[in-house]
Amino acid sequence: MLTALLIAVLVLVIGALIVFVDTTQSPLPQTSGVAEVPGLRAQVEILRDARGVPHIYASNTHDLFYAQGYVQAQDRWWQMERMLLVNRFDCVLALIPLPLLPNADA
Repeated sequence: MLTALLIAVLVLVIGALIVFVDTTQSPLPQTSGVAEVPGLRAQVEILRDARGVPHIYASNTHDLFYAQGYVQAQDRWWQMERMLLVNRFDCVLALIPLPLLPNADA
């Protein structure tokens, strides 16, 4: 019982450390400058206001939606990384047998 508890605590500490390192090292969105993005048909301008809200100006709908996806992926990169980390952590937990819960059949 004590060994299982120590393993659980160790897994939680390692998981917290991974989340901390990943959070502090994750890339921030590019909010200024010029980006060469393949797939655009014409020039697109993305301006951010004082609150960081993007305003997209494009000459056609294809480029507008492409730029919207690009901006959303930049802004939500942390969320995609977090979901990947959660899924990896769930896989690790599934491999470790933790008999910490009482047997409901007893």
